[in-house]
Amino acid sequence: MEKNTSHHVERRSRDGTYDGIELHPYFHENNWDLARLTESAQAAIAREHALSFREAVKYWPKALFFSIGISTTLVMEGYDTGLINSFFGLPQFRQFYGQELPDGTYQFSLAWQSAISSMASVGGIFGLLLAGQIVDRIGYRWTMFFGLAWLTAAIFLTFFAQNVRMLFVGNLLCGVPWGIFQSVASSYAIDTAPLVLRPLMTSYISLCWAMGQFISTGVLKGLLDREDQWAYRIPFAIQWFWPIPLAIITAFAPESPWYLVRKGQMAEARQALRRLGSKYTTEDQLDNNVAMIYVTNEHERMIEQGTSYLELFRGVNLRRTEVAVGAWICQVTCGNW
Repeated sequence: MEKNTSHHVERRSRDGTYDGIELHPYFHENNWDLARLTESAQAAIAREHALSFREAVKYWPKALFFSIGISTTLVMEGYDTGLINSFFGLPQFRQFYGQELPDGTYQFSLAWQSAISSMASVGGIFGLLLAGQIVDRIGYRWTMFFGLAWLTAAIFLTFFAQNVRMLFVGNLLCGVPWGIFQSVASSYAIDTAPLVLRPLMTSYISLCWAMGQFISTGVLKGLLDREDQWAYRIPFAIQWFWPIPLAIITAFAPESPWYLVRKGQMAEARQALRRLGSKYTTEDQLDNNVAMIYVTNEHERMIEQGTSYLELFRGVNLRRTEVAVGAWICQVTCGNW
């Protein structure tokens, strides 16, 4: 194929998949052309599918570490959701926030129990809806900082809550960053981890929920002997511990190379890949991965032009929608709730 020095590539590549890709100035400055871009992208794709688990860990250990670190934010959600539901059986908690019954005991009404326990999920819906917009504007790292700062502030409301209404609002506000963490954790894992490690990294998110619930059970058991308000305020206060190590991990984590490529920052994307790799990761591999990300992003951008959400329910996309929705529905239709 002849070298094309124009910024817009009119011809189709060898395999007929990359028609119309506009080469970014970064590639021209580094003496790239369409032929090299195509070959590098194909080489990266082939290597991704050929990597074994051991090789992936060898070449991309920091991708594994930072993906685990970012996903650990979900421990907080599992911790608090397990905490608040257990509090309804705690006498000290019921006495402070509940209503006195004719027999002298204290209890929450079913309406308040349902409302408080579900507010975190309601807040999570808003967080999930906001996450995509925030990430697109400021990136994964700053979105994490934003969520951690929001959560730190929201915990004050639950810790110092003087009545059940403050507790209700506090859980709602805490749910928003948890929804953001759900979206960021899974997307960051997919963006940074090699193909063979992605199932493990996304499954780790579910493990984090279980870990959080397990920790909350241990904390409550350790405080059962207390008869004052600290039996439930200490568990609330423990939530302030989580943002500190998670913020430190986020500060050292590189930005997603996919996000950087979407923003046209090719050199920064290559540097992010370098930070996610190891001494065994070669310069050619970094170049190939940048090319793969760029080509994939440009291809998706072109096929998405003029499309809408209605495409989810048309043709072969309808089948894909059914499979994706069915996989998520399994989590709640198994009787868990």
